[in-house]
Amino acid sequence: MYLLSLTSNSSTYFQNCSELYSYYEAIQMNATITGYYTFLINSEMKTMYAYIYTNNFNPFDVTKNMLRHNGDFNNRGQFQLTAALQANMKYVFVMTTSALNVTGNVSIQVSGRSQIDFDRICEYL
Repeated sequence: MYLLSLTSNSSTYFQNCSELYSYYEAIQMNATITGYYTFLINSEMKTMYAYIYTNNFNPFDVTKNMLRHNGDFNNRGQFQLTAALQANMKYVFVMTTSALNVTGNVSIQVSGRSQIDFDRICEYL
C-alpha cells in the first residue's frame, strides 16, 4: 500500500489550460513481471483522478505519454484503475483532484502478478 497526502504545499498544474490549478503527486513505479495490475484508490476527497504515464509526466502537457486514467465520477471516495504494465519499464502514477484547493489523504492498493515499487518524485519546476 502507498499512502500520500495532497496539501497546499503539493505541486500544482493547470488542467486543460484553465485558470484553475489542481494539486498532484507524481510517483514513479515499476513492475517486475508483465501483466495486468489493478489500483484501488481510497480517499476522503471526492474529486480524485488517477493517471498512469509511460516514461515521464509533463505537467505542461498532461496528455503526453498517458497510458490510462480514471476518476471518482460517483463521488464515493473510492475507484479503480486497471492497466497492462510491462516488466522493468518506467511508469509514473499521478494522483490529483479536479477542483481548486482540495486537499486530503489517499491510499493506493495494488493487485497483480507482482509487487509494484513506488518512489515519490520530488521535482521543483
